[in-house]
Amino acid sequence: MSQGNNISTKYLVVFVVSIAVVVAAVSAGYWYIRAYVSPENPGLHPVLAQGIDSALQAQPELAARQAREALAVMELTNPYRAWAGSVLADSLLNSATTSEQLTEAVSIMKRTLAAAQTPYSKAVAINKIANAVFEQRSPAIDAEAFKDEPLASLRVEGDPLASFNNLVGYSLNTYPTFDAYMLFARSFADAALASLKPGSTEPVAVTTAANARLKQLVSNVDIYSEKARLRAEQDQAASVSSPYQITVKPWQDFWTGHVLGAAARVDSSYLNKAETALNAAAEAYDGIRDDQGNTYPILAGIKVKAELAHARLLSAVAGSSRSSDIRAHLDTFTRMITGDIEQFSAFHRFFEQAKTGGTITGKDKETNNLYRSFVEYRRLAGYSPEFAAYLKSKGWDI
Repeated sequence: MSQGNNISTKYLVVFVVSIAVVVAAVSAGYWYIRAYVSPENPGLHPVLAQGIDSALQAQPELAARQAREALAVMELTNPYRAWAGSVLADSLLNSATTSEQLTEAVSIMKRTLAAAQTPYSKAVAINKIANAVFEQRSPAIDAEAFKDEPLASLRVEGDPLASFNNLVGYSLNTYPTFDAYMLFARSFADAALASLKPGSTEPVAVTTAANARLKQLVSNVDIYSEKARLRAEQDQAASVSSPYQITVKPWQDFWTGHVLGAAARVDSSYLNKAETALNAAAEAYDGIRDDQGNTYPILAGIKVKAELAHARLLSAVAGSSRSSDIRAHLDTFTRMITGDIEQFSAFHRFFEQAKTGGTITGKDKETNNLYRSFVEYRRLAGYSPEFAAYLKSKGWDI
């Protein structure tokens, strides 16, 4: 599937969304152990149950160790090895600080693909690989993902975007899923965002051709987000076979809000749907609880992203007419990430890096991710004294 002139640009949102936001857990519950380690599920090793719980408590390092331990003792024929592999790969990806850890995560995803027995499970595995390729934009990730068949023949040398398109197309040909359609929508959405000045609705290039391309990108976002929507409920039902079942709909809502939010920056008629989706993603943290009434920290990671995305969207599209809403979203975001510095460390590292964007000059600065980050977040600070104070604590000149 071709995406025409879509540009593989690592825009700011890719930095923020791909950050592994790890949320603190005051105490580790054992809902998954109670639910899954039973006479009906004798193959689910107790350590794997603990690993699933650690993942839901947003403790990826612990979850990875427990998943490794479980894999070491589980029989090769144990159907829950796929769960262990999924927990290990996702946890490694979410806590990776080196390229070696990232490539190991993709390698495990490829082994999961090789072991998958149904078209749906194969497509899920391909989607995980495609998502890693899309979010990381890393030569090391690409090399590992396309190293051997059945994915090697999908790679177009020197063209990461075409390779990504082929990978997602392969997933859809295997079994159509929400995530695959949404990956296409996300790619178009990020290209549209990169075609606008940071944090605004103003195009970078004011030409007839640029305007036509921007409208086509929004049309493509609309097409593929609608295809994803039509698959959403089916994939939610199928997610009963996933250890991350509780996160499926919140992530669907978040990505829907993200891509429609990009479209709204070009055509404001998308704003209401984008806001509805982002609100649903944020509300899942308080709305989905275990049988003891406890929230799931893994959903807090989705909430903080939704709050920030909502503030950015309103700032770009509505500006001061929605200043109180922008402030509310930014205040919630700031309180959450400053409430536990260690567990939200990836966001803190991001903002420490983004402040350097203020030093970038030159005619090409509009395409520089650090510059774009600096401009947008400095503007957002004007809506929220709390957020501004946080940026100052990171060395920003506000």
